[in-house]
Amino acid sequence: MRNSAAQPKIADSHLLGIGARLAETRGAMSREKFAALLGLHRNTIIRYEQELAYPDAAQIAMLCERFGISESWLLRGRGLKDVAKPITVDEQLIGDDQEIFVSIPLINDNQRSDVAPVAFKRSWLHLISANQRDLFAFVVDDDAMEPALSRGDLVVADSQNDRVVRDAIYILEINHRTTVRRLQLLPDGQVRIKCDNQHYESHTAKSAESLNINGIAIGMVCIP
Repeated sequence: MRNSAAQPKIADSHLLGIGARLAETRGAMSREKFAALLGLHRNTIIRYEQELAYPDAAQIAMLCERFGISESWLLRGRGLKDVAKPITVDEQLIGDDQEIFVSIPLINDNQRSDVAPVAFKRSWLHLISANQRDLFAFVVDDDAMEPALSRGDLVVADSQNDRVVRDAIYILEINHRTTVRRLQLLPDGQVRIKCDNQHYESHTAKSAESLNINGIAIGMVCIP
């Protein structure tokens, strides 16, 4: 009797080939890190890449937003893959680039950096409904958020969303140093400041108002 477990469901036939495109999106990144970024288990990623199972609509939306890829490309292999590919730029974008890219400043120690900003495709901002003026970028400088974020990864954050409303990753000031941490709002109003890396300790703040939050992470560019 043929084992049908590995055969795609008829309802999922439009997703054929998505496994290879998921593997291409992951690139040299480990399956553990890729899974952690999506809140999934490594084995789930293996099943997706082998097309033994398929991501649901929410996971597809998260993949496209987090990795700056086109949903049409991911699902059907049509069109361009990248809608958000960061490139370092000089002080200003010029010519046709102004129509395609927007520049986002880097933040360092709570100050707008003097180094070149980062440019993202304008279509990505429309995809996530973000206002360019509210965004800034930050380069992760430690391994406290491994495996979700590694040293050198780029985080894009929204400065107008600095309230702790859910379990999410934020850019904030700790001991006069800009850093990236996961914040979890507890039932009693306290906030857990959590590192995904188990070798780092978590701490608790009395309230969200006691924290110096720069913004919530809305996009991440992981460097393999």
